[in-house]
Amino acid sequence: MPMPLSLAPGYAKLTYSGVLFPHHMTIPIKFDGTPTPGTNPDLLTKGATTVDAETGIGNFVEVLRPFFNADTHFGLCEIHKVNATTGEDTFIYAFDVGLVGSASGENVPTAQAVITFKTTGGGLYRLYMMEGNQGVNVKLYPPFSAGLLDDLSDFVVGAGSIVYGRDNTYPFTPIAFITKINDKLRKQQGLA
Repeated sequence: MPMPLSLAPGYAKLTYSGVLFPHHMTIPIKFDGTPTPGTNPDLLTKGATTVDAETGIGNFVEVLRPFFNADTHFGLCEIHKVNATTGEDTFIYAFDVGLVGSASGENVPTAQAVITFKTTGGGLYRLYMMEGNQGVNVKLYPPFSAGLLDDLSDFVVGAGSIVYGRDNTYPFTPIAFITKINDKLRKQQGLA
C-alpha cells in the first residue's frame, strides 16, 4: 500500500533560478497511460483531457511567471514516474521550459510564498514559491480578488490543470496564501 504522501504516479521537478542557488519545485502529476522513458509523456488533466508534459508544464509556468521578475529563469524540468507499491522512481523525460518571470517588481531574496489547496480526497496540496516578488508576512484567504493569485488558483483547480495531489486526487479549492522569510534562505545569504 503506498504512503499517503507518495508522489505516485509521478512528478515533475521544475528548476528555476534563485539569488545564490537554483530552486526545485515538485509538481505531482498523473500520466495518461504508461510513460515511455525518453519520450514526452502525456498527462491527464483534471478535466480528463490529455496534454503532453511540455505543453502542460508550460501552461502551469505561464501562471507562475507574474510571481517572479525577469531575473528568474524557469529551465530544466524532469519528469519522473513513481511506482505506487515499491516507491521506485524512474526517470522518464527532461526538457527546458525556457521561460522567465514577468513581474516588474524586484524579487525578495529570502521570501517564501505558499498557496494551499484542499483536494477532492480531503488532503492538502501546497505550492511553494521561493524568492519571488511577493512581500513577506502576508496572509490572504479566499475568495481572492481578481489578479495574479486568482489566476493561479483558478488554473490549479481548473479543468486544464496538470497538478495532481499527493492523495491521488486533484486540488479543488484554495485555502490560503501565506508569505514569510525562509530561514534557510536567510542563512544562505549570510543574514543569520
